[in-house]
Amino acid sequence: MASAFLFSFAVGIFFTLVSGLLQASHGHLDGGAASGKIAAPEGAETPGGKFAWPSINLSAWMMFLTWFGAAGLITLKVTTWGTLPALLVAIACGLPAHVLVTKFFALLRSPPPAAALPAPRLEGQVARVTVGTSGEEVGEIVFILNGVQRIEGARSADGRPIAQGSHVWIVDYQNGVALVEPAPELQASPPEPPPS
Repeated sequence: MASAFLFSFAVGIFFTLVSGLLQASHGHLDGGAASGKIAAPEGAETPGGKFAWPSINLSAWMMFLTWFGAAGLITLKVTTWGTLPALLVAIACGLPAHVLVTKFFALLRSPPPAAALPAPRLEGQVARVTVGTSGEEVGEIVFILNGVQRIEGARSADGRPIAQGSHVWIVDYQNGVALVEPAPELQASPPEPPPS
């Protein structure tokens, strides 16, 4: 049994080194990644109805062989437990190494979380009314924010009607609707948004 443990350790070390060298030169030993295909989940069928084998992470299996061989060999040489306990110790050391490497590669392949961008503040923006509003009715406004034309639903902040074509200030933004007030000082020379 010692020769089997030694063989497992040697194979694991050899292929771990080869894998490291290939990955350093932008190659991959992991199943699925080598061919550029994403393997289907275990037991799944492909669109053509053919069974797809699960993805195999060779790096994780090489790490299992390395730890399995090393732990089994050390247990046989250092203790007097015998073959079966050495085999159990080897499996107990190899499986966690396999799981850790698998999780590590899964973490590397997962997309980074999208950074939560702060919502832009609309209060104080000047807008032009494209659909008039009165009372609780929701109209529509158009304005420029950070160089991009935006269209939002709008309602009069004080309930007074606001005619189409007039210019307003956005005073609040609640539940996807801008609350606006007329801006009579802008009616003479209103800023026009660029054509869409």
